Amino acid sequence: MNDLIRLYARHWNIRNLTLQTQSGPNYIAKGFQGEKHIVLKTSANARSLAQEARALRAFEGYGTVQLLAQEAHALLLQCADPGQSLCSLFPEKDHASILITAACMKQLHTAPLDPHFKTLADRVAILAHEWAVPEHLLKKARMLTKELLDTTPPAVMLHGDLHHSNIVRNNDAWLVIDPKGLIGDPTYEAAAFIVNPKPQLIREPMIEKILVDRIELFAQKLHCEKARIASWAYVHTILAWIWALEDGQNYTYWKEVAPRLNFLIR
Repeated sequence: MNDLIRLYARHWNIRNLTLQTQSGPNYIAKGFQGEKHIVLKTSANARSLAQEARALRAFEGYGTVQLLAQEAHALLLQCADPGQSLCSLFPEKDHASILITAACMKQLHTAPLDPHFKTLADRVAILAHEWAVPEHLLKKARMLTKELLDTTPPAVMLHGDLHHSNIVRNNDAWLVIDPKGLIGDPTYEAAAFIVNPKPQLIREPMIEKILVDRIELFAQKLHCEKARIASWAYVHTILAWIWALEDGQNYTYWKEVAPRLNFLIR
């Protein structure tokens, strides 16, 4: 367990602390503050934690876990119990997962707009640069993005990364964790779910059918065009590929997903 976790565990009087995950600079542990079950999230990246805290405050009361306290390098969060994510339902209960995610989306999107957050247009601006992505895939992402932004519906507050791992069970309900905070097209919110969970999705022999079924069901539940959801899923995949390149991470997963979505979009 790292020094930041020990430091903030003492600061907030947390006992029975157990490390859950470690990813890059982020450490997540569970424990108890008094009788309250809590999550302690620490990171060397203070800016990232501050953004998450802002997003949690913006979505407070709209289906996210509660932010209990904040310091420069740590967040004290409500712990969802039992806490398993939607990953536990894949692939056997994918239909049910989509219904849960769509319900979470509708709740999140009723949060008041906060103009201090970046827009979806800001996020996709990175596509204009040159990247080590096949030119025909990058070119298509740029074309689709222009069409999508030119025809965007009224903007809402977006989670920005609403996939399986970020929706967790809390008793008989589901709560959302790790919001990024973004303003834009509500249909974009389905994109991260459609191309996850990583890496399990790409291992499924019927991946193309899974993608088609997801797009169709989201379109029904969100009352929007299938083509719009499919296009955002494709754009998001190219963005994820670029982010992996930026961070020096393995981009193989996105390289394998992109052609499958490309095939679905005329």
